[in-house]
Amino acid sequence: MQIITNNIKIWLHGLFAAAISAFSSSASGFLLLPNVFNFTHTGMLNMVRVSVVPAMIAVFVYLKQSPLPPINTLGPGDVVTVKNPVVTPDTISGSSATLTKASPENGQK
Repeated sequence: MQIITNNIKIWLHGLFAAAISAFSSSASGFLLLPNVFNFTHTGMLNMVRVSVVPAMIAVFVYLKQSPLPPINTLGPGDVVTVKNPVVTPDTISGSSATLTKASPENGQK
C-alpha cells in the first residue's frame, strides 16, 4: 500500500516551490543592502527574518488555493485482507495487508 499518492507528491512539490520561490525572491535584499544583510551573525538573522515571512505567506496562500488532496485509499467495494490480524479498540493491525480495489460496475468510475 502506498502512503504518499501522486496527488500528494504533486501537492508537496507545489508547496515547497512556493516557499522556495518567495524565500529566494526576498533574499535579493542581500545584494541590495549589504550593510544590513551580510555574513555576520546579525546580518544573517536579518536575512532570515526578512526571507521567512514572505515564504510563510506564500505557503499560506498555496494552502488556501490548494488544500491537501483527499486520500482515497479505500472506496466502496474495496477489500482489505490482513494476515495475522490484531484487533484493539482503536486499531486493526497485522503482519501484512493486501488491498483489492473494486472493479467499476457497468463502466462507471
